[in-house]
Amino acid sequence: MSQQQSLSQQPTNVPAWDWAQVPDMDLKVHTSDSEGTKQAKEAKKGKQEVLRKEKWAKACHQKAEEACLERERQEWEEHERQEHKECMDQERQECFKFRHMMWLI
Repeated sequence: MSQQQSLSQQPTNVPAWDWAQVPDMDLKVHTSDSEGTKQAKEAKKGKQEVLRKEKWAKACHQKAEEACLERERQEWEEHERQEHKECMDQERQECFKFRHMMWLI
């Protein structure tokens, strides 16, 4: 075997070049530092802030509404207790009057 044949049969350790990945020096890269991107980010940030404030306001409104409903419930329960007490007092008085009348007879 000749030396030339033995060299051509051995694999080389040199990587194959992928010419699609070679940088193009004339290519202009637009970065996120452009004015349009900054404005878009600021607009998105502003919109997120508005949505956050709306969500907070809605939660506050809901909490206030729940507190109002709870206060109304407590007032209604107090009203019911008071009516019950008055009814029981009236019944007690009528019963006392009846007993008193029966005693007189």
